[in-house]
Amino acid sequence: MVLNNGWAVPVIVLLTKADAMEGQAIGRLRDQGMQMKEAVRRAGSLATEILSEVSTKIKNQLDGCKYRPKNYLSLSSE
Repeated sequence: MVLNNGWAVPVIVLLTKADAMEGQAIGRLRDQGMQMKEAVRRAGSLATEILSEVSTKIKNQLDGCKYRPKNYLSLSSE
């Protein structure tokens, strides 16, 4: 984005609550019939996939904007 004074200001997107994807992953695995203990153990890799899918959708939408984000950053509470 360029302001009237000619200075460029980067647009940065912060994706918060990225750790919430782990809960979604556990839910998906449980829906597939997996026991809770095993679902919790395997949730990390599925959560990464879910976050990637969500991030891609958001990026595709925002990349069509006039002032596209310069960068994206995913944040979790940990």
